[in-house]
Amino acid sequence: MTAHDEFFTSENVDEQIDFLSHELNQQYANDAQAAQLVSQLRDLHARNPLEQTPALERAWQRIVAKHQFTQQTSQEKGHLTSMQEYQRGRPARNSDRASSHKKSTFARQLSILAAVVFIGILVGSTALVLNVARQSKNNTTHVTQAKNTTHTGSDGKPHPKPPHPITGGACTLDTTVKHPQQSASSVPGLYIFASNQQSDNLLYRYDTHTKQVIWSKKLCNAFESNGTVEHNGILYLAGTVWTNETTTGSVSYLYALNETDGSVIWGTQFPASIITLAPPKNLPANVLAGMGHPSPIDLGMIETPTIANGIAYVMQRNGIVYALDAASGGQLWTFNTGRNAWATTSQGGGSILDPSGIQVVDGVAYGSIVDTFFALDAKSGQKLWTHSFHDALNINQSPAIASHTIYLTTFVPGYGIATNPDTYIYAFDARTGTQKWVTTKMRGYINGPVAFNGKAYIMSYDGVWYTLNPSNGSIEAQKTISSGGVGTPIAINGVLYNITDTTLAVLNPDGSTKWSVPVTGKYPFIDDVQNGVIYVSGRGSGVYAYSATDGSLTWHYGGYLPQPDGILIMTIVA
Repeated sequence: MTAHDEFFTSENVDEQIDFLSHELNQQYANDAQAAQLVSQLRDLHARNPLEQTPALERAWQRIVAKHQFTQQTSQEKGHLTSMQEYQRGRPARNSDRASSHKKSTFARQLSILAAVVFIGILVGSTALVLNVARQSKNNTTHVTQAKNTTHTGSDGKPHPKPPHPITGGACTLDTTVKHPQQSASSVPGLYIFASNQQSDNLLYRYDTHTKQVIWSKKLCNAFESNGTVEHNGILYLAGTVWTNETTTGSVSYLYALNETDGSVIWGTQFPASIITLAPPKNLPANVLAGMGHPSPIDLGMIETPTIANGIAYVMQRNGIVYALDAASGGQLWTFNTGRNAWATTSQGGGSILDPSGIQVVDGVAYGSIVDTFFALDAKSGQKLWTHSFHDALNINQSPAIASHTIYLTTFVPGYGIATNPDTYIYAFDARTGTQKWVTTKMRGYINGPVAFNGKAYIMSYDGVWYTLNPSNGSIEAQKTISSGGVGTPIAINGVLYNITDTTLAVLNPDGSTKWSVPVTGKYPFIDDVQNGVIYVSGRGSGVYAYSATDGSLTWHYGGYLPQPDGILIMTIVA
């Protein structure tokens, strides 16, 4: 199974299970060869963090069950790596703004699944090799960044300064051609980034009234969108070009486009950032010889930007927060969180856990990365406070912020056991960073919290809806939702929505369903709710518009130049 595989069927899963279960009972005669495989697979899953999907979760649980059965019958101890270790978190969704959903291609998810499972099986005979993926102060040999002019960040440390403007190329947009901004206010339409494996990627504006594509921008297949955001007539596109990720590192860009005609107002290129982990000193010489050169870990990707008070906030995987002038693209300040996205587990493995998007509330910029979250003065970038769990807990998905309280879902690195991790919900004072409370240990995968109606709500992946007391974190109520748990419930404009593989629903605060309707398409996702319309996109299925009143289907748009299994990432301006 390669990084370019297009389909993942139940037959493929069965073949993988049978093959891997058989291999579990075999002794690898050549540790060097096994080590080389681990190194290659580690590089694959480190570069392509996993986003949970129902199909992969079901496949994973089946593989875990077969793997455990094989272990029991063979009386051999092995290591089961939790699928969530390689999960790619969703950007924060706030009730007052749209959220861009970064969807990895399904092909990449499959590759990671194969890599993760294969690594889990190899651990039985090559446990020491996986320590190559462990990050610590003692084994990080160097951090490489693109040569550039440096400046002093708000943390008092020198940081690289992103180049601006950008000369256009096969994978970039030319920002050197001056073009006056024509739109001074928001221009209605669907701003869609279409991605597929058959052709180059396309960004375009679709007018829902005239049913016409107004303009389009072509980008190469190596350009992956990290989300779009709209503000005052400007469309901001964040993306990463992966062409040189294994050498000099991937390069991320943020563009500001005129919504009227798609012309480029400005663009910024962020410095490449990679780290190389040195192998442990206690590995046998033959294993080290088979590993070859360590694969670099790419930390150059940026998250979906946040626009607030004329400032564009962006966080990079290397842990640096950038603040840019939203009108001109000029850099205002940067802040180094002191943490990057490479996370280790208690078993010695590692993966990339992408940072959250920046949330700006009452003049404070909040963010989280792996086991650390922080608060900065949104105007100056000065640190107000920071909190770290110091490798004891990882933050699962973006925090929820409401009524001067931050709610976090956290899990134990290593996850207890593969299918039932140890999870906790924390509450912190948003002004001081002081911990208010923590729940008792909860079992199972838990989505990010939802702050709504004066309370905190969470839902587990198996569909249990919890209501937490905002004062002490006690569980006031819980309810199992039919077909729930696959997606993360979200609050938009004072309404709770949930979507699964088959159903779009509006929920009451107790988790009961107010109304629900069937949805069409693979892996549907709620892009936004505006002016009484719920916008839903899915893999290869285009855009569906549902009435926010009763869920009735209003219209469907298949997409411009649709392709099989194509992904649409949208920003809606109604």
